[in-house]
Amino acid sequence: MKAYQLATMPDLGQGLLHARWFNVAVVEFELVFGIWLLIGLMPKWTWIASVVCFGTFAVVSFYKAVVLHETSCGCFGAAQVNPWTTMMF
Repeated sequence: MKAYQLATMPDLGQGLLHARWFNVAVVEFELVFGIWLLIGLMPKWTWIASVVCFGTFAVVSFYKAVVLHETSCGCFGAAQVNPWTTMMF
């Protein structure tokens, strides 16, 4: 959904978290990481990377909710999802 939003919306907003190049890099990382999780290579490193990755996702959602006061985290593209919901998920 985020990749579709990047392809169809001309502007995502101001700042690093809304920069097009940054979001393209995030989408590519998520795709590669998802494939790694599905393949299941190196289980110990996969577990460590998963904790770091999802911890980072939670911190970004918390930052968007508390500091930026955003109504949507942007994690699901144009679908409006509260940052508190994604942080708890």
